[in-house]
Amino acid sequence: PSGSPAPPLHVHPGFDDTFLILDGTLTVRVDQDVHQASSGSTLYVAGSTPHTFANNELHPVRFVLTCAPGGFEKYFQALATGDQATIAKVCEQFGYTELPQT
Repeated sequence: PSGSPAPPLHVHPGFDDTFLILDGTLTVRVDQDVHQASSGSTLYVAGSTPHTFANNELHPVRFVLTCAPGGFEKYFQALATGDQATIAKVCEQFGYTELPQT
């Protein structure tokens, strides 16, 4: 939705992200660079590079996020159910680390 908060700046060297923007504009920060990815855009982010994303626009954004190699979808499933043990396990497996905002 519009104004959705960003996940913390983070890395996950165990997989890379590819964002495919279907509708709207997604703000994606990759290290110190900020990109406005609009409908039809594709943006690749190496998991070892600090990054985050948000919807700073007035309209919703729809996007497909591909995590490769797979397995991190277990994080999102656990997040939806509040399963903190699985969240911690998956984060450790993929090296997911939140970084201080700069």
